[in-house]
Amino acid sequence: MHALFIEAGELQQFQDHVAAEIRNLQRRPEEAIGTEVWSTYQAAIAPPERRERERLERLGRQERQARGERTRERIAREQTRPWREQDRWGLRKRVWQERRDRDRAVLELREQALLEWEQQLVGQQSCYMDWLQELQALDPETRAWCAVQVQHLAQEELTPAMWEALWERHKAACLRRATELLTDPEVRGVIGNLRSDANVYMIAKVITPRLLEAIKVGQLDIPRMPSLFAALALLVQVNSAGLDASATEKDT
Repeated sequence: MHALFIEAGELQQFQDHVAAEIRNLQRRPEEAIGTEVWSTYQAAIAPPERRERERLERLGRQERQARGERTRERIAREQTRPWREQDRWGLRKRVWQERRDRDRAVLELREQALLEWEQQLVGQQSCYMDWLQELQALDPETRAWCAVQVQHLAQEELTPAMWEALWERHKAACLRRATELLTDPEVRGVIGNLRSDANVYMIAKVITPRLLEAIKVGQLDIPRMPSLFAALALLVQVNSAGLDASATEKDT
C-alpha cells in the first residue's frame, strides 16, 4: 500500500496538483496563466476590431432611418440640388462628431478591458508568488531575479510579460532538477518499473505515492513540490533516464 504515512484525502489533493502542473508544463505561457486573462489583455491593447466598424455603420443606418430618408431618396436629392456651403459644413461636423464618439467609445472599452484584466491578475498573485518560491528552491541562483519580481508585484506591476518570464524559468528549473534526480539510482529505484503504454498522467499517479512515501521515511531528500513531480513524470514518459516508459505517447 503506497503513501502509508499520508492521509488518502491529502494524497488525492497532491495528485490533483501534480496533474495541474503537468498541464502547465505542456501548455504555452498564455494558457498556463489563463487564456481569459491573456486574451483580455491582448484585446485591450489591440486596435479597434471589425465589430467596432460595423457598430458605427449600423448607427449611421439607424440615423438615416430616423430621418425617414431612404438611400435612394438621399441620392436623388443630392443629384438634383447642389450642396451649399452649410451642407458641406454640416457634413464635416457630422463626420467629426462620429469620429469623436468613436474614439471615446474605443477608449472606454480599452480602459474597461484593462481594469478587468488587472482585477483578474490580482486574483492570481498567490499562484505567481508560489511559483517564485518554487523557482528559488529549485534554482538558488535565481533569488536576485525573484526579489526584483516581488518588488514589481508589490507595486502592482504584474504583466503578462512577467508571467511568461516566470513560466519559462520555472519550467526550465523543474525539468533541469528532474533530470538530475533521474540520474540518481536511489530515485530510479523508488520509481521502479512502469508500464510502457502508460501516459504521463498514469505515470504521475503511480510514482507520486512512491516518492512521497520515500520522502516521508527519509529515504529520499527532494522537495515535496507538485511541479517537480510533474516534471519527473514527463521525463519518465519520454525515457530521458532510460526507464520503462520509452513507448509512451504524449497525452493530449
